[in-house]
Amino acid sequence: MLTTLSIFNLLLWCWTYSTTMRSVTSILTADTDTDSDTDDSYLRYQLQLSGVYVVVCAYRSILPRIDLERYCLFDTSWSNVFLGRSAATIAEICFAGQIALLLNKLGEIHGHPIVQMTSYTIVPAITIAQACCWYGILTLNFLAHAIEETIWAVMSAVVGLLLSTFIIFGTVDAQVWYLSVGGIAAITLYVYFMMKVDVPMYIEKWRTSTRLGKELMSIRIGRQDAWSRRVVTKEWKHWEPEVAWLTGYFSCAVWTSIALVHLSFDGDSGAGIVQEQLMNV
Repeated sequence: MLTTLSIFNLLLWCWTYSTTMRSVTSILTADTDTDSDTDDSYLRYQLQLSGVYVVVCAYRSILPRIDLERYCLFDTSWSNVFLGRSAATIAEICFAGQIALLLNKLGEIHGHPIVQMTSYTIVPAITIAQACCWYGILTLNFLAHAIEETIWAVMSAVVGLLLSTFIIFGTVDAQVWYLSVGGIAAITLYVYFMMKVDVPMYIEKWRTSTRLGKELMSIRIGRQDAWSRRVVTKEWKHWEPEVAWLTGYFSCAVWTSIALVHLSFDGDSGAGIVQEQLMNV
């Protein structure tokens, strides 16, 4: 199922690339002013960041791993935990960059400086989450993974709060209103899943590990272990706790990344119209 998803997602991104490049060409052909150049850059950045995320997720779908336990389905060097986590780190920062770009764009168009300023905190926060993840992988500390997932949940909640400002303070753009409502609904479900399922799973693994008296690895030894050790297993008991997040991650998260490329906003429909209405009053 994950392999089928990855192929579908790659084809979906290729279609997105085709349609986006046609949009960029039409923008440049129709007008050459500064706003058009800005829209062109925004689309290109979203497309590039999404491309990295989709390709890495396809790689991780076809060769799934459970990093801390060093489990993998196939005994191949491509199932290397260190290599896979390195690719995932880049991809997840790219995804965070997509969200930050979206919020910054919306804040600029609709005159929400707080949204713009807060958007700059998203990538640094997710980078810290990645550092926690790496610490957990290298030392086999499940608690570090719980902290990482908590940071993701908190930052998602922050994004939801930022989107709510477009509803609370109003916007003349119906697309942004629907985006905000849909985004808040999706984020609510995501945060609930993270705090109800994902984070407790890692905390329980940490408690079990502590109860069994398992010692943590040093970072140096953990780096060597992550690079060389692979435990090939197809036993369901090992994969069952991971199925929920693996399935959601490589489907809904990837589709969200691709959908962000297709979102387009008219720069004249936001702050400029609000300012004109205030002047008329």
